[in-house]
Formats: sequence, C-alpha cells, structure tokens
Amino acid sequence: MATTSRFHNIVWSELEDRIIPRDVRRYVQIATVLEPIAEKDGCTTRSKDLCEFQKLEYFLTAGINIGDAFEDLTRRIYKKRFPCQTYDLCYRAQADSKKNRSGGRVNQGIIEFLFPLIISQVSGQCRTVNEIIDRVPTVLKRTTSEDTINLQRMQNLAFEMSGYYHRTFNVQKDTNILLYYQRRLEGSEKLSDKYHNNEIVANYPTLIFMTKILSHCKSSSLSKSMQYVYDKTREKEPNMPTGIIADLIACLIYLKLIENRTGKIVK
Repeated sequence: MATTSRFHNIVWSELEDRIIPRDVRRYVQIATVLEPIAEKDGCTTRSKDLCEFQKLEYFLTAGINIGDAFEDLTRRIYKKRFPCQTYDLCYRAQADSKKNRSGGRVNQGIIEFLFPLIISQVSGQCRTVNEIIDRVPTVLKRTTSEDTINLQRMQNLAFEMSGYYHRTFNVQKDTNILLYYQRRLEGSEKLSDKYHNNEIVANYPTLIFMTKILSHCKSSSLSKSMQYVYDKTREKEPNMPTGIIADLIACLIYLKLIENRTGKIVK
C-alpha cells in the first residue's frame, strides 16, 4: 500500500524546476474550471446559472479550451525569448474558448487578465505573486504594435461571440499594450470598461487586495475561501461588476498554483 509520502513522490516524480509549458496549460485550466464552482452572488456557480447564456457547462468547457493557447505562449517565450509577438495567442485563446459549446464570451476577462501575468511569470521565471505582478508594467511596455492589433481583434471577436456587434470598434494601432489600455481607460464611458482597463493600467490593485484577503481566510476549502475573497472584494468595491471580480478570482487561483506547485489546493 502506498503511503502519503510515497504517493507524493510518485505523483511529482517528473516535476521540473522550471515551469514547463504543459504546467502553465494545466494551471490555467484548473483555475478557470474551479473559479465558477464557488458560490458567488451575481455569478454562475455550481448551484445556479446566471442566465441561459452563461451556463456552468459553458464556463467549464471554455476553461479547458483556452489551455492550448497558454501552453503555446509559454513555449514561444522559452524558444524565442521575450520580447516577441504574443497577443496573436490571446486572440487564439478567445477563438478556442468557443469550441464544442454554445453561449457567448464567458471568459474574455480571464484571458485578458491572465495574459500579462503569464508573460511576466514565464519570461522572468517568477515564483511569487509579488514578483509576477511587479514585472507586468515593464513587460507590457515591451510588447509590440502588432500585439495591440491582435488584442483589439480578440476583443472584437469576443463582442461578436455574444452578439454585441454594436460594441465592435475600428482597430487602431498603439505602440504597446500598456499604452493601448491607457488610451482605452481615458476614453471609457461604461463602468465595466473603466474597472477592466484600470485593473491593468494600475497594475492589478484588486488582485493584490485579493491576495492579502486570502491570507486572512481560515477555511481550507478552496470554494469557501474564494467565496470569502469574492464577498470581501464586493464590500470594498461595491460598484465593480461581479464578472470582473470573478475573472480576477481565476487569476488568484492561478497565482496560488504557481506559488505552491505541489500543494493540494483542492481539499
């Protein structure tokens, strides 16, 4: 009979010191699949669908679907070294998310928020949340004008997936991704756009708050701890759209997997 320590050794026998592309894919898939499970008022959860267009099955399928693009992103950064073109794979992730399912753009925000974090993490071989987030502004300044075009293509595709054809916009080239988000923030009229764009321009203030709140949570249950973080974030930012908070919950789960690669995050 295998003991607990022997199981651990068997399970992690092929673990490499460097986080390999398939690790990133798996972490992304775990994070995006686990995010909608927790009970969160105003969101699709394990017990209820927010609406017919946001069924739990859509979130789970989309979460699995986007993994390939993030694996390819990691492989490209390792092969070509950053800076290199990256946001064509952001577009690919959005397109992949629709495979084998109905529904609309259920995880656009997750894709957009994860992309800078993962580029930062992989290119810098970072292992802590603070290291990853601290590098994001520098990383985004080193992206290309072609990346800004691909990000806008991704956003337009997401609008089309949900039938929001009136929200599509003309693509405008910017110098880098950070300047693009700054421009969009300055022109934002919808509250959701302001919160979305500011989260990246201001370098993830809400996500940083979430990491601090999580450290105060005493529950060992992932679902309950994510519900706790979600509720505390809503208390702090009552006007923030619930979907954006949920998107950042997925990022939080991803970062915790990076920090504790062999830990049992699901108990």
